[in-house]
Amino acid sequence: MSQQSAEHHTKAAEHDEYAARHHREAAKHYASGNHEKAGYYAHLAHGHELHAINHAEEAAKYEIKFISEGTFAGTIEKPVLFKKGEPIPDDTGDQGAGQM
Repeated sequence: MSQQSAEHHTKAAEHDEYAARHHREAAKHYASGNHEKAGYYAHLAHGHELHAINHAEEAAKYEIKFISEGTFAGTIEKPVLFKKGEPIPDDTGDQGAGQM
């Protein structure tokens, strides 16, 4: 699993935990008859659930494939990170002022 996938799974879990807390708070307010506050907490829970779903979907987009790469000593299997079937470059930094 890639680091990006792990981070998305962690964020999804955090949002699920927040959603659960807000659902419990909504239930408490519905039981006491305070529907306005209950609706508020239910709305917060729903937002966290949407964020959790988004992070879970993002986590599933990353995969690692091993690509054969030729060297003077033969070939090696190099791990390459893919997102949506496309390889993600190792170095995505800029060159500052460019080449001279």
